[in-house]
Amino acid sequence: MKIDKIEICNIASIEGEQVIDFTAEPLKSAGLFAITGNTGTGKSTILDAICLALYNEAPRLGNKEVQAKSQETDIPNIYNTCNLLRRGCTNGYSKVTFSLSDDTQYVASWSVGLNRNNKYRPVQRELAQTKPRRTTLADKNKEVQALLNKILKLDYSQFTRTVILAQNSFTNFLAAKRGEKSQLLEKITGTEIYAEISRRIFMRAKDAEKIYEGKCQYIDGISK
Repeated sequence: MKIDKIEICNIASIEGEQVIDFTAEPLKSAGLFAITGNTGTGKSTILDAICLALYNEAPRLGNKEVQAKSQETDIPNIYNTCNLLRRGCTNGYSKVTFSLSDDTQYVASWSVGLNRNNKYRPVQRELAQTKPRRTTLADKNKEVQALLNKILKLDYSQFTRTVILAQNSFTNFLAAKRGEKSQLLEKITGTEIYAEISRRIFMRAKDAEKIYEGKCQYIDGISK
């Protein structure tokens, strides 16, 4: 996965429409770059915006377990992604355009707004393919997420442990269990196919061993 463009509007500390285009100069020729700025200028908001478009979640909002627990009580759900709409704004959005190694390109969109009663409208999401041809793939939250997980081959937890490490989140990867690290690294490097080959070889060896033992028992029965 390669991020081509990030479009952000009225999310957290970022006001108005802002575009980060990695296909245009000077970022196009930059092999390595850094996001710098004073506290509150929107550095972390860029990472939040990426996660909103791809997963309808954001690092600063905590985890799903806390979110689910808050939904079971009368306590306001501060972990709702709608709360990332900039204060004083009536609508906001995040769009991420990304490409894959097979030359396909997609745009994942997330948007939120307020109704006439100043209450949050449901989050709107859409996934469209722009290359090789433009087509809308899904516009319902569950359908969008299912397709994105399949395309990216990473769920939110894996994405935020590997691709995006938000502030103070590098420990999430370091603290992962050995098996989890192996799974994550396989997905990142695309080597999970070798784990599957190894599993199939093992299963075939077990099946061959059973057949061999059965033949041996048959021969022993004849000789007796």
